[in-house]
Amino acid sequence: MYCVKCGSDIGYFAFCPNCGTPSAKQKDSAQGTNPMSAKQIGAKPDYSNSSNYINPSTMQYLNNRVPQHSKTKNNSWIILLVVVSVVAALFMLVVRTGTETGGTQSTTKPSSGMSSGVTAAISEESYKNSCESVKYEDIARNPDKYKGKNIFITGKVLQVLEPSLFETAHSYRIRANGKEWYVTYELEEGQDRILADDSVTIYGQCTGVTTVTRVLGSKDSVPSINAKYIDID
Repeated sequence: MYCVKCGSDIGYFAFCPNCGTPSAKQKDSAQGTNPMSAKQIGAKPDYSNSSNYINPSTMQYLNNRVPQHSKTKNNSWIILLVVVSVVAALFMLVVRTGTETGGTQSTTKPSSGMSSGVTAAISEESYKNSCESVKYEDIARNPDKYKGKNIFITGKVLQVLEPSLFETAHSYRIRANGKEWYVTYELEEGQDRILADDSVTIYGQCTGVTTVTRVLGSKDSVPSINAKYIDID
C-alpha cells in the first residue's frame, strides 16, 4: 500500500512513516464509523490524539524497517573465481597426464657411466654381469615371461626419438641381428648423446613388447627394453 500524499510504501501501517498521512484504508474506516465533513477529510491529522500520534523515535524505527531496493550485485568476483577454478583444473590435468605418461621412468641420477634413471642398487659391472642374452623371438612370443628380466643386446641405432612434452626419456629404434628393438633411456645432463648409426650395447630391463607405428601408418609389436646403461662401441 502506498501513501496517497507522498507515494511512499507504507505497507500495512495506519499512517505513512514518511509524512504521517493516514492510509486510504484508515480514511475509509474513519469515514464508515465516524463520518467527517469535507473540510475534515482534507485536514492534517490531529497529533493531540494519542491514537493518531507517532513519536519521532517510532518514526525513525519504521523508516529503518522500510525495505530498500538493493543495488545489482557485482558478478566480477564470481567470474574471476570460475576462471581461476578452470585454470587450476586444467593445470592439474596436465600434471596428472605428464605423471601417467612418464611415471614409469625414474629420475634418480646414476652413480657412474651412461646409465638411465633406474635406481642403482648394485655396481655398474655387477649389473651388466646380471644381464643375459635372450632371443628376439622368445620375447616376441612370450613377452610377459621375460618382463622385468635384465637383458642386453648389441646393435645399431636406426632412429633417435626425442622426448615429448611430458616425457623425460629418449627413445631409440635399435636393429640387432636383423631384428628391431624399442629402447627407452634417461640421458643425463652432460652425457654423450647417442646418434643414429651408432653401434651400441644396451643393458637394461625387458618391458615386454611395445607397439610402434611405421611411416605409412602400419603398426608392429617389437620387444622393448628400459635401458640402464648404454655403451657406445
